Amino acid sequence: MENFNKELQRQTKLEERINRILCALELELDGEAYAEKIEEYKRGISIGKAKSVLYKLIKNNGGKLILKSRDGEEGYVSKKSADKLLSSVNKSVHNNFAAEQHFAAVANIDNLFRNSIKVLTHLDNKNRKNILAIHRFVAPLYGDNVAFITVREIAEGEKKIYDIELIELGKLEGMNDVK
Repeated sequence: MENFNKELQRQTKLEERINRILCALELELDGEAYAEKIEEYKRGISIGKAKSVLYKLIKNNGGKLILKSRDGEEGYVSKKSADKLLSSVNKSVHNNFAAEQHFAAVANIDNLFRNSIKVLTHLDNKNRKNILAIHRFVAPLYGDNVAFITVREIAEGEKKIYDIELIELGKLEGMNDVK
């Protein structure tokens, strides 16, 4: 009976997370401006353009771009973390997105993070002393596609936006982290 209750609780938590994701996807996202972004996400951009856009955003914000998610969580992007975001392209490509689509998402991390919601928090699986927690966020892209954003909460209390992966919404449920 105890195992049954644990499984029921796990399924309920998963359903709550999936419902939060679906609610985020249904939010109204700035009409025409968002329609233009959708086209850019579909079309994609070069890595050079993405790097130029992101570095300019970081430079114009004193070397650290501080962002808030839709549910009030904070995260930042520095030049070093921007490079990591750009280099994580293989995850998106593995999920059948073009590299250029990944770069478009990275160049728009400010908009994506502002429209994201946190769906999961867990301890660092590798038990690194300087990482207090790993936070996972989901932001709508277009159709059933989302950006899965990873934020590392480090010992200094800061939350670094560390990774982005483009994925179909339905595939989130099968990921190891979304339990």
